[in-house]
Amino acid sequence: MAAPFTIRLLRSSDAGPLVSWLSASEPWRTLGYPADAWPGYFQALTVDATREADVIEIDDVSAAGLAVVRRHVLLGDYLELFAIAPAARRRGLGQALLAHVDARAFQRTTNLYLCVSD
Repeated sequence: MAAPFTIRLLRSSDAGPLVSWLSASEPWRTLGYPADAWPGYFQALTVDATREADVIEIDDVSAAGLAVVRRHVLLGDYLELFAIAPAARRRGLGQALLAHVDARAFQRTTNLYLCVSD
């Protein structure tokens, strides 16, 4: 069962906390995706009407997870980025955030695509 949480839209103020743990997480660390590249990604999300970005938060970890969905791709939606902060893992937050994304996607389409890496 998931810890008490809130799912909300991404805010510009979330970029700092998200960058701090995303840049240190796999696969981004191994791929050499630098921390200074993330702010541009988050800035683009604020102006791209084809993408939805949701943040899950819990009391002790702000911006504990992120899901970015690109709408209307190949007759469906594409889960472009999905991650849970290391300090918030194993609490059911990933399951809760994915259920949120899934429910919203299937209200408007019959397909939800994702590519998984480890």
